[in-house]
Amino acid sequence: MCPSCKATIAWYDLIPLFSFLFLRGRCRKCRKTISLTYPLVELLTAFCFWQIGRSIDLTFNNTIFLSYSLLLVSIFIALLFIDLKHYILPDEFIITGFTASAAFLLTFHQDWKTKIAGLILWGGLFWALHLIKGGKYLGFGDVKLAGLIGIAFGLIEGLFVIYFAVIAGTIAGLILMIMGRGGLKSRLPFGSFLAGASIIFLLFGKITDSILKLLFL
Repeated sequence: MCPSCKATIAWYDLIPLFSFLFLRGRCRKCRKTISLTYPLVELLTAFCFWQIGRSIDLTFNNTIFLSYSLLLVSIFIALLFIDLKHYILPDEFIITGFTASAAFLLTFHQDWKTKIAGLILWGGLFWALHLIKGGKYLGFGDVKLAGLIGIAFGLIEGLFVIYFAVIAGTIAGLILMIMGRGGLKSRLPFGSFLAGASIIFLLFGKITDSILKLLFL
């Protein structure tokens, strides 16, 4: 529906990018401006699908892996923008990610120990931080997202994702402080940084694997 007039949007006005351009960025009914967030999400999703698709040779097992990867990146894109705007990480997305990851792990992946270890360690670490801080700086949605990152990427790869998210969040906080738009107690949507780091790992996994080998081997 249109965020302004709440009118139901017809299917032909929901074609990614083309509908936004055809309608010149306005609702067909009320003519109010449509947020640029929508075509940005559509363009980002298209780029992510293309980047992931071109990096995977299509065999039967790889087709399953491709479908799983596209689902994961879609979930992380949605979580990135939702948390950025509303400061929430909806369970529907995280549960879907957990279910798909567990199914893929049980059916096709042999290295299940590192995935379970990642789930326990990173989910457990964030849960402990959530309890220590009383949920002040880390919401329980961040805890669940950290667990999803653990089971999706594994112990070491999950460390890379979380480390990158922490660094990016710290830099963003410092920039806001320098600009006078925040302080030490300012609230940041950390789930967006976790989701963004996950997207980068999905898109450029080979590069990040090389970095990990330099750091840990």
